[in-house]
Amino acid sequence: MNVRYPTNNKATLSKLGDATGASQSFFDGRFNSKQQIVDPFVGGYAFMYWVKLPTWVNDQYPEFKEMSQRSMKDFQGVGDHTLNTVGMALGFNPTEEQVAGGISGDQGFSMQYQEFSGSPITSATNFWVSGIRDPSTNVPTYPRLPGVEGYGAKYHTGELLYVVMRPDVNTGFKAIESAVYYTNVMPTKIIGDYLNYSQGSNDTAVLTQDYTGNRWQGQGVLDYAETVIGSVINTTDHADDFVPTPTDINGGKGTAIVG
Repeated sequence: MNVRYPTNNKATLSKLGDATGASQSFFDGRFNSKQQIVDPFVGGYAFMYWVKLPTWVNDQYPEFKEMSQRSMKDFQGVGDHTLNTVGMALGFNPTEEQVAGGISGDQGFSMQYQEFSGSPITSATNFWVSGIRDPSTNVPTYPRLPGVEGYGAKYHTGELLYVVMRPDVNTGFKAIESAVYYTNVMPTKIIGDYLNYSQGSNDTAVLTQDYTGNRWQGQGVLDYAETVIGSVINTTDHADDFVPTPTDINGGKGTAIVG
C-alpha cells in the first residue's frame, strides 16, 4: 500500500552498485548513482490540510485554518498497526502455535505549533473543546450559537489530510511519499499552561494539541491528496523567482532607498 517505486527486489538490488557502475554488489556499501532507481527516504517534509472544520469554529476564528496549517512544527500519531495472534495447542505437546487474531492501531494524533501574540490558534481549539463540553457545566454550548442546527458529531468534528513529501516538494503530486486522512477529528485539551510565569524566562510558545481521529490510508487517500496538493504547496523553485513590490521592500510607504 502507498508504494511509489518498483517492488521487484532483484531489479532494485542489482542497481545498487558503486558510483562508477563497475561493481553491482550491494554489499560493498556504495550506491550506483547512475543506475539507482530508488533514493533513501528523507524525512522533514510534510504538511497538514484542514478539509473540514465545524462551521461554528470557523465562523468565530476564520484565521485558524490557515494559521494552524502554516505554523505546524511537529505531527505525531501515524503509528504502526499490530497483528495480534492467538495461541493454540494440540496433541500431547503443550507448545502453542500462533494463529492470526485481530489487528489494532492508534487512531489519534498530536500537532505541535508555534503560537502567536493574542493566542489565535490556542483560542480556537480551546473554543472548540469548551463548545463540545463546557468546563463548568459539562454540557455542550455550541448548539445555541447562530446557524448551528443541532448537536452531534457531524456538527462538532472535522476532517484533516496529512501528507508526507520528498524533498522535491515543488514538483507537486509526484513528490508524495504517503498520505493519511483523518475523520471524526476533535481537539481534546483546553491549553493554558503556557501562560504561567517564571522569572528570567522569555521564551516563545511552542504548544501541542492532542486530537482524536479515525485514520484512513490507501490509494483513494493518495488520489485525493494529489487533487489538493497544488493549493497547499508553494511551487516557487528558488529565491531568484521572487519579484519585490513596494510593499515588500518599504511597507508600502513611499520609495525605498537602498544602499
